[in-house]
Amino acid sequence: MEKVKEPKANWDNVAHTIFMNACVEEVRANNCNDGYLSDIGQANFHKKFNERSGRNYSTQQIKNRWGVCRSEYNTWKTLIQQASGLGRDEHTHTIATTNEWWALEIK
Repeated sequence: MEKVKEPKANWDNVAHTIFMNACVEEVRANNCNDGYLSDIGQANFHKKFNERSGRNYSTQQIKNRWGVCRSEYNTWKTLIQQASGLGRDEHTHTIATTNEWWALEIK
């Protein structure tokens, strides 16, 4: 039997915001263990995300996004804690630094 390919998930800013808000709600409801949602947390989160976004993303698409966000957070945390010469842009909520810093890092 041939597997049906799911449409690609579109993680635009709206979907990302809904995703993050639902994550925070489940963590605050203590439905998280060691950095991962419990089975109840996953079910609640999946339902909340799909209802609020009007999308019908699969469990695998949501788990993939969780992994991407976790990886990006770990990268951000490493930069903030270990790199010097970095700041934070309060308007864009991104890491801010000079062109010279980037030139040294990219080499």
